[in-house]
Amino acid sequence: MGGPFGKGCRIEQNGNDLKFVNERANESRGVIKDKTTVIATDWEGLTGTLQDEGKRINWNNGSWWLKAD
Repeated sequence: MGGPFGKGCRIEQNGNDLKFVNERANESRGVIKDKTTVIATDWEGLTGTLQDEGKRINWNNGSWWLKAD
């Protein structure tokens, strides 16, 4: 995954529990809210909307992550 700065980001999943790691190596716990919404709970409840069959996350702060092929 990549953010607006083109550096690597990643998501680790264990059931509905997620861990987000951004381009600065900052981590947040997260959850799957529904089939198109994820929440990074440690980043002030940052909410992401899944698009393009889960290949893109549009975050509500204006940033986005893309899944690398």
